[in-house]
Amino acid sequence: MKKLTPSKEHYIKAIYALSSVYEGARISDIAERLSVSKASVCVAMDSLLELGLIERDSEHLVLLTTEGRRQADLIMDRFAVIKRFLTKVLHVGEKTANTDACALEHVVSDETLLNMNDYIEKKCD
Repeated sequence: MKKLTPSKEHYIKAIYALSSVYEGARISDIAERLSVSKASVCVAMDSLLELGLIERDSEHLVLLTTEGRRQADLIMDRFAVIKRFLTKVLHVGEKTANTDACALEHVVSDETLLNMNDYIEKKCD
């Protein structure tokens, strides 16, 4: 699968977060979480559906497919490593680390991410 856009990654993360609370995510809840219109969510859902990352149930809830959950796990792992590096190594505050990790997770290379993780494990644990 080709790399997802930051926007699609945000939608995947929102669905993942909302799905852990409910059985699936509603369009209106996704829109509210991301501060976008329901129409924008619908367009994004069509794209994620085409990529095989989501499906819709009979009640129109948005559900991550197995591949969608895999992608969500990867995105969340990237975020966690970056945030941990920012807080444990650079001593960045929690709020700033959340904001920066969210931005960096979309652009940091796999090589850099692995090195960040290795550094944390060697120096911070």
